[in-house]
Amino acid sequence: MEISQHEPNNNSLNDSLSLFERANLAASSKGLKELLESTLSLFSELCNARSGMFFVYQAADNHLHLRLGMGQIPAPESLRDQPLPPHALGWQAIQQKQPILHTLQAGETWQADLEALNGLPKSNILGVPFLAGESPAGVLLLIDCQTAQLEQVRWLSARLANDIYRAIRLEDTERLAERMQAMVAIFEQIGSTLDRDQLLRTMIE
Repeated sequence: MEISQHEPNNNSLNDSLSLFERANLAASSKGLKELLESTLSLFSELCNARSGMFFVYQAADNHLHLRLGMGQIPAPESLRDQPLPPHALGWQAIQQKQPILHTLQAGETWQADLEALNGLPKSNILGVPFLAGESPAGVLLLIDCQTAQLEQVRWLSARLANDIYRAIRLEDTERLAERMQAMVAIFEQIGSTLDRDQLLRTMIE
């Protein structure tokens, strides 16, 4: 696998411009799902990864929840919202605030971040944190990367982190609004089916 800590100096200008344009295009995505799909696709292509997963951070329970999978990730819908274990590489990347590439050595066994991935052949895994300031937005895990331009990975994650963080918060706000509307509808239905005396007795009881 080709690994670079620095961007190439010779013919990288066009590639960098293309990456910048695609990052802006991804950031303009409508909705969290589309944004995560664009992000995962962009990073997978950049690192030539066979599989990938994006975990969204939820402050309510302080967990990273799987939201999107691609490639050879088995049954991503059945794994949706499964939390990432605290010891996993994704958490380490967030805590260290930088991408972490773990390469398996010959004969080395590796504890999968998710049990459902234990049967997936792996040679390496790259954990990419997305941080909006000090606030985690999520983490991207790429499996079997053929190339890893780490400086580009860092730049790209920093470019998209705030957009992903805002999209998550917007989704949380919309979900809360839907719950509030459902509660209002329930109370309106109760008010329309009970007369005043019945409603008072129900509230007292």
